[in-house]
Amino acid sequence: MKILQVDSCSNLMFRATLPSSYVKKNAMYKAKQAVKTAVTAVTKEPDSEKVIKEASDIIKSKGITFCEYSGERMNIAAGYNNGFYSVKLPQEILDNVNPKVYLANVLMDDESILGGLLNYMNVVKNFKRQDIIQKGLQIHTYELNNYVPYEQKQKVATVLSKYTKRNIRTKNLFYVNSDAYYYDKYSEKVYSINMDRKHFYGANNMIQEFEFVKDGKGNAIGYNRKRYDIFQNKYIEEKYVEQQSPSEKLPKIADSVNNKLFAEAFRFGNSEPEYKYNKGIPNVLEHLNKRVGITLPKKEDLQFVQFYDNDRNIVLRINYYDPTTGRSLVYNQDGKYMYQMEYNKDDSGNIIACSKF
Repeated sequence: MKILQVDSCSNLMFRATLPSSYVKKNAMYKAKQAVKTAVTAVTKEPDSEKVIKEASDIIKSKGITFCEYSGERMNIAAGYNNGFYSVKLPQEILDNVNPKVYLANVLMDDESILGGLLNYMNVVKNFKRQDIIQKGLQIHTYELNNYVPYEQKQKVATVLSKYTKRNIRTKNLFYVNSDAYYYDKYSEKVYSINMDRKHFYGANNMIQEFEFVKDGKGNAIGYNRKRYDIFQNKYIEEKYVEQQSPSEKLPKIADSVNNKLFAEAFRFGNSEPEYKYNKGIPNVLEHLNKRVGITLPKKEDLQFVQFYDNDRNIVLRINYYDPTTGRSLVYNQDGKYMYQMEYNKDDSGNIIACSKF
């Protein structure tokens, strides 16, 4: 296995960018030319440190903070909450070229080559919650389809252009399994079509539309899906929105049984920030401020929880609900970080239980 850490860039996407952090246009052009030369040569000799460094700069400029190559698969991360992705790469290329150099080359040449990786990344960057995006788009893997024939890509672009009345090109698409997707950044809609269906390119009713429901800070909390139902012979709409407030007035001390009200107590809080939490609150805020991706939390952003343990002792917790992940960071009464809490939901987005993560 080759571990390809993108040099010291894990925080690049989430902090104010200093002038010295920008890659100058002339330097970027030279880096691109060097990488192109290295890939064109397809040599079995090791790539120079300079070329690899220039490739790393290009990868960072695309928002990728980490990549790991194992076998013929490259796993990619785009920093805090900007998603995880996996792409299969041609073995004959990887046998001859440093995978980081190859990755940089294809990223700057054609956004559709890696299954439309950058187009998919743009959806996640905009809506934050990759889990909700995958649920809405009915995606059950992190792997993009990197082997769609160009003729098929053209057919998809043609039918989606006709349907959306936009000039969609193959480089605007991304592919997962047998589905092709187009993200319209202006309307913030995603369109999809299944490429396995016979004559898919001639039937508008095989196109699905997706819109994501966002909270006040722009984080996805749900989606609306419009799809054609062959049994009803018409388009139907399906909606999913995560629960955003308690279903009822919560008990001041939650029961120890992991049920709906217990989970809601952790998600929304069932206690007031009284003196008993005073020692822990500053420690929690200090810890949160050090975490990449969480923006200057305040006391008002915290939830306070009381519940009985199995011995009927009252336990106190301080939580921070991170809307970009859908999980709570859980701290004890003194502000020591303990774990994350994940919320289990039904098909409509209502909380039914919780689990430690």
